[in-house]
Amino acid sequence: MVQPERPSFLMAELTKRWSELPDAAVESERQEITAFEDVHNLANAFGGVSGLLPLWCLRDQDRMVIDTQETLCEVPIQVAIDAFTAAGNQIAARLSQADKRKWSRLLQAWERRNNGDSALLLALTIGRDKQTAETLIEDKILEPPSSFDEAANDNDQLRIAARMAGPLPVNQIKTVINKIRIFASRPAPRLDETVEATRAGWARP
Repeated sequence: MVQPERPSFLMAELTKRWSELPDAAVESERQEITAFEDVHNLANAFGGVSGLLPLWCLRDQDRMVIDTQETLCEVPIQVAIDAFTAAGNQIAARLSQADKRKWSRLLQAWERRNNGDSALLLALTIGRDKQTAETLIEDKILEPPSSFDEAANDNDQLRIAARMAGPLPVNQIKTVINKIRIFASRPAPRLDETVEATRAGWARP
């Protein structure tokens, strides 16, 4: 809908947009934005606590954009995953010490975090809802990631293609994926050179 310079500017940009749209369109977009915020703004995880600065975490290829409103930075994706895992382990240890029985379900969920729901993992990987992911799995169009680590690696070409297909209807996504399956992978040295040159350009201070 909009392309803010940083995640914490999202609502300001949307407010401008919504001032020119009918109420029905605004409400529809507001639901999408709420779902987007629930996934990417970790401050929303602290239910009942107000006044917190946002903690936006958005993946950008092999890096993670982190925006607290006061600070904006990018770190390698694995560094972000390691930091979140360390924080989760510390929280789990404190809950276990406080009352292991009371927090047993939460602690078990954390222990099993790498064996998540296959349809949900696929949905997160391709940027679609769980129902679409279930359909693509049932119709044998896409294989879901086997673990969170595999989903985070994001190196499956067909899943990447499904994500790039964006909000196309599921039948059109099936067509795209089936057409891609026809073509065999082959070396593309000039494209590889372009990719490396682009990465080098991004890495410059």
